[in-house]
Amino acid sequence: MNLVVEANKRLGLSVSCFAFTLLGIPLAMKSRRRESSVGIGVSLLLVFCFYFFIILAESLVGSPRWRPDLIIWFPIVFAECLGFFLIQRTN
Repeated sequence: MNLVVEANKRLGLSVSCFAFTLLGIPLAMKSRRRESSVGIGVSLLLVFCFYFFIILAESLVGSPRWRPDLIIWFPIVFAECLGFFLIQRTN
C-alpha cells in the first residue's frame, strides 16, 4: 500500500500544477489591484489544504480501508471542478 500511495502522491503533485493553474486563471481575471492580498491568501489556503491531504494520506498508509491512495486526489479534483465552474461563470 505504501508504494501505491507514493505513486499517487507523485502523480498528484504533477497534476496539481494544472489544477491550480485552472483555478488561478479565473481568480486572477476577477481580482483588481487592491484585491491582490486576497488572492495571495486564497492561494496559500489552497496550497495548505493540498499538503494537508498529502500528509493525511501518508499517515493513513497503515489503514487501507480509508483508501489513502484516493485521499490525495480530493483537493486536486476539487480545484479542477471549482476552476471549471469559475471559468464558466466568468463567460
